[in-house]
Amino acid sequence: MKSIQQNQTAEWMFTSNKSYKDPFNEVELSVRFTSADGNGKLAPAFWAGGRNWRVRFASPQIGSYHFQTICSNPSDSGLHGLEGDFRVARYTGANPLFRHGPIRVATDKRHFEHADGTPFFWLGDTWWMGLTKRLTWPKGFQTLTRDRVQKGFSVIQIVAGLYPDMPAFDKRGANEAGYPWEKDYRRINPAYFDMADRRIRHLVESGLAPCIVGCWGYFLPWMGIEKMKKHWQNLVARYGSYPVVWCLAGEGTMPYYLSTSTEADRRLQKNGWNEMAVYLRQIDPYRRPITMHPGGSARKELGADPKHLLEKSTRVLTAITGGWRFKTDPADCGETQFWYRAEIDKSWKPISITAPWTEQGYDYHGAAWYDVECAVSPDVKNPAHLLFHAVDGTAKVWIDGEFAGEQAKSANIMWNRPWALDISKQLASKKKVRITIKTVKDRFACGIYKPVELREQNERQSPAGVSDQSATKTEVCDELIEEIVGDVLDFDMLQTGHGFPCALPNTVKLVNESYQRKPAMPVVEGEVLYDGIGATGGYPQAQRWLFWACILNGAAGFTYG
Repeated sequence: MKSIQQNQTAEWMFTSNKSYKDPFNEVELSVRFTSADGNGKLAPAFWAGGRNWRVRFASPQIGSYHFQTICSNPSDSGLHGLEGDFRVARYTGANPLFRHGPIRVATDKRHFEHADGTPFFWLGDTWWMGLTKRLTWPKGFQTLTRDRVQKGFSVIQIVAGLYPDMPAFDKRGANEAGYPWEKDYRRINPAYFDMADRRIRHLVESGLAPCIVGCWGYFLPWMGIEKMKKHWQNLVARYGSYPVVWCLAGEGTMPYYLSTSTEADRRLQKNGWNEMAVYLRQIDPYRRPITMHPGGSARKELGADPKHLLEKSTRVLTAITGGWRFKTDPADCGETQFWYRAEIDKSWKPISITAPWTEQGYDYHGAAWYDVECAVSPDVKNPAHLLFHAVDGTAKVWIDGEFAGEQAKSANIMWNRPWALDISKQLASKKKVRITIKTVKDRFACGIYKPVELREQNERQSPAGVSDQSATKTEVCDELIEEIVGDVLDFDMLQTGHGFPCALPNTVKLVNESYQRKPAMPVVEGEVLYDGIGATGGYPQAQRWLFWACILNGAAGFTYG
C-alpha cells in the first residue's frame, strides 16, 4: 500500500482510454479522498497533456485513506470509477510547513498560524517573475531560495504565468517550456506548469510558503471570466495540496497601462474578481487563505460594485430630486442656533444636488447646509433608509428637527461612495418630512453632488445591524460590501506607495484603516518601496522603517520588495 507523510503531497496519474479532440476543455476529472473516519475531500485533477490527468493530495490526519475517481464522461473507464487505498504516516522531519501544517488565519483574526496552532509570521519576498526562465533553474532559483531561508523569510509572492508590466505573450514571460497558455487562450500548456512545479515544490521543501498570484488583474478582460476560471482550476489542482496562500490577482482592479477603455475595464475587473473570489472558495477543497494584491487595500477594492449592491438590497420609495435649499455657515454656528428647526427664510437659496456647490456660484469651503421636504409613501413596511449616492464631506442629518445620524468618516475615504441612514423611526406615521443636512468640507469644497433617495430595505437581504439606530452602524453599503468581502477574503493585503519618506505616512494610514475595519482580518503589507528602485528612496534603511511602521501598527506581516 502506498504511504505518504503528513502534509506532504502525493500524486496519482490516470490515463484516458478514449481519444478527445480537446481534452482540456472536454473533460473534467475529480477524485474523492476519504479517511477511515469518513471525512472526505473532493480534489480537482489537472490535465497533464495527451491522455493523462494527475491529482495531488495532502492531509494532516494520520491513518488509512481510500480514493475514487469521478469523470465528467462516465464511459471513460480509464478515468472514471477507479479506486485505491493508501496511508498517511506521521511526519518525522524538521520542515515547519510539514511539521506544523499549512498556514491559516488564527481564531483572533489578527495573525496567522500553522494548522496545529503554532504561530506563523509573514515575512515575504517579491519574486513576481520567479517562474520564468529569467530566474534560471536550477542554479539561480535555488541560490535565491537558499539566501532567503538563511535570512528568515517565510513567504514568497510569485505570479503563476500571467505577468505584470508586459503585454500578453511577451517573450519575457516564458519559461523553458514556453508560455502558460496557447496564444488564443484555447488551452493551457501543461509543460509550462511542469517547469513551474519544480520551483513551487522547491520553495515548499525549503520551508517557504508560496503566495501564488494567479495573474495580473488586467488579464481578466483579455481572457474573459470563463477562461480565468479554467486558469484558477488548474492552479488549485496543481498547487492546492501544498501549503500555499492564494492571491487572486496583482493590482486586481487596475486596467492595462495602454488600455483605451480604462473605466469599462476597471468595472469589469472589480466585478469579475469578486466573482472569481467566490469561485475560488468553491473549488478549493483545502480552503487555503485568499487575498488580492491591490492598488491600495484588497478589502476596499474587492466586493461587488456599491451601486449594484444597493439596487439589489433595496427598492426606491422616493427620489428626492428637486426643491433643495442651501445656506453657507462660515461661522459654523448653525447647530448652536438650531438651523435644523428654524423656519426657512430668504437666506436659504435654491440649489441642485447634481453638481458640487463650487460649480453653482459658491467659491467657498467650510460648513454648509442643505434642506428639503420629502413625501413619505404610506406602505413602508421594512426598514427605510435615506441613501446618499455621494457627499464630498462629513454630514449630519436631521429629520423634522430630530437628529437621525451622521457620516463622520474623512472625505478622502467617502467622497465618492454611497452611504445610508436608517430613518424608519423618524418616518413612522408621517406623510411628509423635512430633511436637513449639515456638511463640512475644509478644502476643495463640494457637498452633495449625486442623487439622494428614500429606499426600503428588501426583507430577505437586510444585513446584520442595519436596523440599529446608532449612527455609526447605519452605513448600509459598507455593511453589505464587508459582508461579501468577509466571505471571500481571509486577509487584507496592502500596497502603500513608493518613494521615501512619502510612503511612510500613507503606510501607517492604510494599515490603521484596515486594522479597524469590520470584520476583523489580518493585515499584510504586500508591496511598498522596492529596495533599489532608484531615485525614490528605495534603500535598506527605508525598508526597516516601513517594516516597523507596519508591525507596530498591528500588521500580521510584511513583504520586502
